[in-house]
Amino acid sequence: MMWGADARLIHANGIFDHYGVNDGPNNQFDPTQFYLDFFLPVGNGLNIRVGKFVTLIGQETINPTGNMFFSHSYQFGFAIPFTHMGAYGTYALSDALTVDFGISRGWEQGFEDNNHDSIDVFGRVSWNINEKSGTKLLVSGIGGPERTNNSGDYRYLLDVIFTTNLSDQLSLTLNGDWGWEENAGIDGDDATWYGVAAYLGYKVNDMVSVNFRGEWFEDPDGARGLGVTGSVWEATLGVDIRPLVSNNTWASLHVRPEIRYDYSNDPLFAGGTKHDQWTFGVDAIFGF
Repeated sequence: MMWGADARLIHANGIFDHYGVNDGPNNQFDPTQFYLDFFLPVGNGLNIRVGKFVTLIGQETINPTGNMFFSHSYQFGFAIPFTHMGAYGTYALSDALTVDFGISRGWEQGFEDNNHDSIDVFGRVSWNINEKSGTKLLVSGIGGPERTNNSGDYRYLLDVIFTTNLSDQLSLTLNGDWGWEENAGIDGDDATWYGVAAYLGYKVNDMVSVNFRGEWFEDPDGARGLGVTGSVWEATLGVDIRPLVSNNTWASLHVRPEIRYDYSNDPLFAGGTKHDQWTFGVDAIFGF
């Protein structure tokens, strides 16, 4: 669950009567997930999840403990969904290959549906290529009508994630997204959006890791509300510090300072007057 200013950014339609960034108070409560899990003894075992759950798509997650950085990528904010209400199954075809497949009411839809109860279909294939090197490939996709009061124009998204360990200390992750939607451009034509992000993580020791993210994202048809129809880039350098890692009680404490640079072909920052900006951020996470 979540309460605060971030909750309105991911809020699902029909839950506490708020939907969208500009709907309701700045600080909101959001029950991000509520679901039931079932296990069916079919073949290797079929797991089924029913309810409201976070998306399977994308490298970054709503839960900050699943991310390298305090700030998020453009792909997380504009390319992919956040949550779904529906059901999906997970089945392991082998030790190395797992598939997920399901249906939902749509991107950020809860007890109400913005497009007359139309459903979308989503799935993911996870391939553990080499367990020793941590090499994995995840390919996800989703398709269905998503816009308000529109059940005829379909939106499709393909997401690919590749992860590997280059050494005992250095990890690499690549995440690419490509989306297409009928009649969704600001000119009424079909729209596309796409981007790539690269993540490098270097573990200095048990207490300190240094992380880097570089990203390019483009919404040329204005379908995703980025604010410009040109390209945007960002580069983020951060440190993940576990200052009390040797203390059993406080070992989960993480402090994550970062510095970030953003650039846009068209003026996007400072109220649409600047092409670039520098930001500094820090957060602290404690698990219990």
